[in-house]
Amino acid sequence: MLTSEEVREILGISQRTLFRLVKSGALAGHKVTLGPQGRYRFAEEDVSAYIRRNRVKPDKKAAAS
Repeated sequence: MLTSEEVREILGISQRTLFRLVKSGALAGHKVTLGPQGRYRFAEEDVSAYIRRNRVKPDKKAAAS
């Protein structure tokens, strides 16, 4: 499972954009803690599928690390 920070780095997007994608259902996110400030985790398969569907070019520096 990837953290929101890792997904943002891979996709090259802001936190706001990431949570817009989750809210719209474009990217599956799994809330892992309770409360309004819950943390999300993302399955690598879901991020890969989002990239394929949207032809997003992952950040090569982030993918290499």
